[in-house]
Amino acid sequence: MRPDEIKTSWLHTTENMMKTLRSKVVSLLAAIIFLAHPVYGERIVTINVIGVPYMHTVCNSMAGDFAYGERSFFHLNYIDGKTDDFAKKVANDEADFSISDIALSRKELDEKKLMQVPAMVTAIVPVVNLPGIESDKLVLNGPVLADIMSGVVTTWNHDSIKALNPRLILPSLHIKPIARSDQSGATLALTSYLSKASPDFNTQIGIGSLVKWPSAIQLSHSGDALVSAIHGTPGAISYIEMDEGNIKRLSFARIKHHSGSIVKADIDFLKSGVVGTKAVSDANGTESIVAVDLGQNWPILLPIYINLPQKSLNDERMSLALRFIYWIYAKGDDTIEQSGLVPLPVILQTLAVKKFRKMESSTGTPLVVNFDL
Repeated sequence: MRPDEIKTSWLHTTENMMKTLRSKVVSLLAAIIFLAHPVYGERIVTINVIGVPYMHTVCNSMAGDFAYGERSFFHLNYIDGKTDDFAKKVANDEADFSISDIALSRKELDEKKLMQVPAMVTAIVPVVNLPGIESDKLVLNGPVLADIMSGVVTTWNHDSIKALNPRLILPSLHIKPIARSDQSGATLALTSYLSKASPDFNTQIGIGSLVKWPSAIQLSHSGDALVSAIHGTPGAISYIEMDEGNIKRLSFARIKHHSGSIVKADIDFLKSGVVGTKAVSDANGTESIVAVDLGQNWPILLPIYINLPQKSLNDERMSLALRFIYWIYAKGDDTIEQSGLVPLPVILQTLAVKKFRKMESSTGTPLVVNFDL
């Protein structure tokens, strides 16, 4: 055989070997994909959720864990939205359920034919931009924080702040309070706490998810805008969800409890507060959860709620959605805590699951859901 023929034969042999190898690699990859997803080729079931933006990441993380455990093509489509749109979207079947930090009233639930269950809890934390003062060093209490957020205390070296921080060298910097201008569960939690701490705050500003702040307060239209304003404003003070504050590397203030205890916002104190929670009903009959005063827990807790239709409009999607929510209660604790939030006590999870049993199918019969995980 001539040298050129040997070379040609070798090239053909090598090419055939490469084709065989590529074919084996493709087959192996296909097998791996099939093993990871044994329902490969089946239709993906997408659950549409509308919710507060700061819950986006943790919900997607839990959805990934749930889908892996289910070994199915479950897909969660989480849409960031505004709180006042949530009920309408769920009622109109534009979302299978919503995740909100503001509880709907009994009247709203009845009008939209929705049910409401608590999902988990976060904390609302005062955050500051004070050059030279590290996170968790500044101490505030309810009355002083109320005076700051109502524009009564205007400098960081004010006597009322110095009395709480005798070992800190406080700057003579002007205090620049920043608040949310949009409807916010964080605002509701903060104003509820401050109204209890200060009768003047309660009279002048009051409790609400959307309140009229004094003209001296800088307003931000969203959580992201608020974070940018805090970072860019020396002397600023505001409030934010604990998990978001940690992610955005904001400086936290501690709170002096009325019992005398000084507490800081971390997962341990947040847990102690949630352990002391109970279900209550307001004047409209809306069930909510509140922190029982243990004398040492973080005093500003914010429940996260899930809203669902009372009657399923799509039984396949709703059954899977309820199964996912049940998974959050049963197996989502680690993911929730790693995200800086706290799971509900078992007693509240049980109350929530009981409500699932009341959901009707699209034909009016009880919706059948397999809760065996």
